[in-house]
Amino acid sequence: MSNEAEYNPWQPLQCFDPPTGRMQPKQSAPVGPDFDTSCFPPDEQFERFANQLLPIAELRRPRGKDDRQGHSGSLHGFDIGHSRVLIGSTEEVCLVRTKQDVVRLDMDHWVLWHNLEGISHIETNGSTKRVGQGQMALVSMERPFEATYTQSRTAYFFMPRALFPGLEFVMDHFALDPESPPPFHPLLAEYIQTLTRMLPRMTDDEKISAENATVAMMRASLSGSRDSIADARLPILAAQFERAKRFIDANLASRHLTIDSLQAALGISRSQLYAVFERSGGVARVIRQRRLQACFRALEQEGETRPIHQIAEAFGFTNPANFSRLFRAEFDCTGEDIRRAAEASRAAPSYGAWLRKQDLEP
Repeated sequence: MSNEAEYNPWQPLQCFDPPTGRMQPKQSAPVGPDFDTSCFPPDEQFERFANQLLPIAELRRPRGKDDRQGHSGSLHGFDIGHSRVLIGSTEEVCLVRTKQDVVRLDMDHWVLWHNLEGISHIETNGSTKRVGQGQMALVSMERPFEATYTQSRTAYFFMPRALFPGLEFVMDHFALDPESPPPFHPLLAEYIQTLTRMLPRMTDDEKISAENATVAMMRASLSGSRDSIADARLPILAAQFERAKRFIDANLASRHLTIDSLQAALGISRSQLYAVFERSGGVARVIRQRRLQACFRALEQEGETRPIHQIAEAFGFTNPANFSRLFRAEFDCTGEDIRRAAEASRAAPSYGAWLRKQDLEP
């Protein structure tokens, strides 16, 4: 790595000048958080680019290419109301979002994924969908996924679930079933392309209006899909599942969080409760998974010095050996691994940090 100060995407760009070997100011940098690999020597470019995407996902090189060959990539971020837009350009690459990344970023948002140029293949839930140039996909930030890109330029709209009340089950269906592309109207794709060109010049009020227009167009496209993909019972189950998740998350540290207490809080029968959680693997599995995620976040928290077994016990895991087994099975690592990784990654600014620090909830 060079001896230059750490790159900060919130400062004016300075680019690497090969003749002088020094960083020089770049002219006409876009508005908003901004990153470009041309700002660094070739042997640093890929690592710098990959670090900017943590903990959104892990970036991997295609086979046969090493750091000495450099990497062309750029990222531009924009706040639009309660949503965030990230426009990224890259050479051929693979993007992997693991279960660890899901917990680290801790976002239950959807991503409207629009390929402005190039092609990507997104693997999620055991299936792969192809997104061609000019096409769109819907991706859930609550699930791991893997995406491979040709040389491409992509717009990612990170949108909170709360912007789509009543459509959660429809959005999840299209996000988790690669064989069912979202029925977005072609006008939405044309609108997104125009919006990405205008974002650097838009005022804050115009960006809020742009978010409202985007949500309205998405809702109009998806609302007609309710009856075609589900019976009338599913919207009710989806709403109950959202309520159940809120109750579970508010009571993760309570020893009284049980299937019985959750059933009482929702005011439904045991059979209805099982139906609510059927698509998620069952009530007990969801409670256990979210408690493990809470332990994960506590281990990453700066200033958290309690022994791992005490953190586990605070969230209902009274047997240390059983906790270690469950934690490794869920995240493919140990609590010690998470704590060490968190200490090593806190310093550098990144687009993952930008998404995590911002309050995206309406």
